[in-house]
Amino acid sequence: MYGSHLVRYEVMNTKDESKRNQLLAEQAELKPISKDEKLLGIQTTTDLYGGFVSYPMISDVQDEGIRAELIARGLEQRDAEHITQAVCNDCDVFQTRDKNTIINPHREWLHQRFPKLKV
Repeated sequence: MYGSHLVRYEVMNTKDESKRNQLLAEQAELKPISKDEKLLGIQTTTDLYGGFVSYPMISDVQDEGIRAELIARGLEQRDAEHITQAVCNDCDVFQTRDKNTIINPHREWLHQRFPKLKV
């Protein structure tokens, strides 16, 4: 089983500290997914004295087109990002307990659109 930093973002929003700590421990046991972020480029800022700072520009989404298609289909942005992560990493299974927002309204369509991915 794999986890991504997107899951960690959601865990950090858990208000109950004991539940958050439990979720963090569970998430830490997962292998990190290989394509977790996408490097868009390197930004460099210079000043007039010759100093400079360079930093990476990173996206949480590997394929903007897939995410946009999922959002257009009715998925919420974060759910679309999780599924995009699974598709772009060639995952066989996307495990979720979100019956109301993913499983019931979208599972059949997701199986048709992404035949390799089992929700």
